[in-house]
This record gives sequence, C-alpha cells and structure tokens, in this order.
Amino acid sequence: MSRALFRLARAMVKHHLGMADDPYLAALVVTWHCNARCTFCDVWKDRSIKQELTVDDYRRLLDPLSDLAVVKVTGGEPFLRPDIGALLRYLVDERHLLVQVTSNGLLTARIVDTLARLRHPLHLCISLDGFGPFVDERRGIPGYSERVLETLRQLVDLKRRHLPGMFLAVNQTLFPDHPEQVALLREPLRAIGVDDIHYGIVHNLFDAEASPEARMRYWTKLDPDYVAWAVALARNEPFTALMRRATYRYFLAGVQNRVLRGEQRPSFRCQALSRYFRLMPNGDLVTCSVFRQRVDNLKEKSLAEACRGEAVQAARRQVVTCPGCWFGCEVVPNATISGAIFKGLFYRLDPSIRTKGP
Repeated sequence: MSRALFRLARAMVKHHLGMADDPYLAALVVTWHCNARCTFCDVWKDRSIKQELTVDDYRRLLDPLSDLAVVKVTGGEPFLRPDIGALLRYLVDERHLLVQVTSNGLLTARIVDTLARLRHPLHLCISLDGFGPFVDERRGIPGYSERVLETLRQLVDLKRRHLPGMFLAVNQTLFPDHPEQVALLREPLRAIGVDDIHYGIVHNLFDAEASPEARMRYWTKLDPDYVAWAVALARNEPFTALMRRATYRYFLAGVQNRVLRGEQRPSFRCQALSRYFRLMPNGDLVTCSVFRQRVDNLKEKSLAEACRGEAVQAARRQVVTCPGCWFGCEVVPNATISGAIFKGLFYRLDPSIRTKGP
C-alpha cells in the first residue's frame, strides 16, 4: 500500500509542476453483468455489451501509463468475471497501484477467495443500505442484507489473518423514506469491524434514459430537507482514513452549497480524458460518467493513439466548455489530482444555514 500511495503522491506533484504525461487514474467498468436487481439502478438491465476486455487487453492498455497511480474497478458486479482474480493480481501485486473495488457483496466465497490470493491490500467498498425486507426490495434480492453481512464478517477475518492493510468500507445509500436504517446499520457494522461507512445520496447517474443535461441538473431537483439530513448525518462520521475524510467532506460541502445555498462552490477544472479516463467493459472510451457516449474504442488501439484522434480532441473541447457537475465519480478524481480535497478538512458543514429551499 505504501508504494501505491507514493505513486499517487508523485502523480499529484507532477501534475502541479506541469510534468504529467499520462493519466493518473483509470476508472474501469469491467462488466455490465450484475446479480442484483436494484430499483434505483439500470445497469443490470443493459444487455448491449457482449464481449468484454480480457486481462491481456488491460495489460496492453495500462502498461505504458507510467503516471498511473489509482484504478477504480466497478461494474456491474466485478466479481462475476471469472478472471477478476487475475486482473486484481495484475493491478495490485504487479503494478502496485492503489485499487478500489466496488461490489454488492453477494458472492461471499468468490470475493473472499479472490482477495486471499493477493499479496498486497486494496480498498473494497461493499454496498449495503440497511436490514430486512426494505433492503431486499430495493436491491431486488431476498435475504440481501444477511448475505452481505456474512461477506463482511469473512472479509474482516481475512483482513486480520492475511491482508492487514486492506481498507473495508460500506456504501450506504440514504433513502429518505427509511431514515431508521442509518441507526440500524451503524452499530452492527462497527461491531463487525468495518473501517468506514460512506453515506450516498440518491441520484439519477445510472438512469439509462436520462440525458447528460438532465443528470447535471439533478441536484437542483433534490429535496433540501433530504440533503440537510444527509449532510447532518455524515458531518460527524468518524472516518478512520484522513484522505477519505477530506474527500467526503469536500464532496458534501459541494452538495450542501449547491442545494441549500444556491452556490456553485467548491468547483474544479475537469480533467476527464486527460488526467483520468473511463473505460467500458467492451473497450469503449467515454468522456465521463455523465457524458457516456462512446468517444473511441481501445480494443484494437492504445490510449495514446486514441488521444491523438479527432474524436478525443473534440470530447476534450466539450469538457472545457462543460458547465460542471457534482457527482462523486467525477468530483473525487479531479479534486484528488489537484489536491483540492484536502480543503475538505476545513470546510464547514452546517445544513442549518440555508439561503435556498424551504
């Protein structure tokens, strides 16, 4: 993990000195297949991608990137890939990258067995919103919470025995119609030994029918009372990792200011398609998680070749003129490489101060 953090620090310094040549972060959507049926996500409905990149494809694409420091692995459900172990061993053990994997936690045995074969730790985020029939309904899987809790117990045991540096977090989506789930989940997770709980705000980023413009306007449609509740909950969450605490407070400050105060701050200069890139399971290179149209395909070409092409250059011009969004998938990579996330340690989170909304 120390080598991975060194690579990230080096990438940040090179960025500030204007010496960066390659992206520092890659967001790899490694599959669209998913074994959950979440009511607030349309990813599992997408059957358009038939052929996925292989581990050799990822090696070919990532090996030339000397500044690469962080890789986010997501889906779909990444552990549905039969070769996910080989991919993670390449990223974590061979390249010594800072790797974050997001999973629904349903495939207990496969997840634990895959991580047990790693020599170095990674960051793992498991999705769990609460207990009981409510969660089963929202996630579309009977017994969802019990299955995920068992996965967490086994992962904590694995961390103790084999991967002491592994960072294990839970992503809890906050549903305004079930506020009781926060208290119900917090203490059991602490008792199990989870490192952090990350509270997520319901959004339409995964709505396949929504236009990019509609996704960017989504914050203007959120209920201010809901946002105030979410910010108040997360404000005092005792994150164990300094960088994670800084990141989350930075993000929450932007949500608070946009929804409750009508202020577009903090803000950032987007580095999509330059300092970081997003790659779909079939090799499609997309601008970002908001503008998800295909820019190019890297199945048969390198990232450098694609970046010299007119399609990527046109997409970069679109990024420059973009009015900006405030989704965590885009905020975090931009604020990290610029160092702006550390300002989050000093932002005042006070949802009681409103200049907008009821």
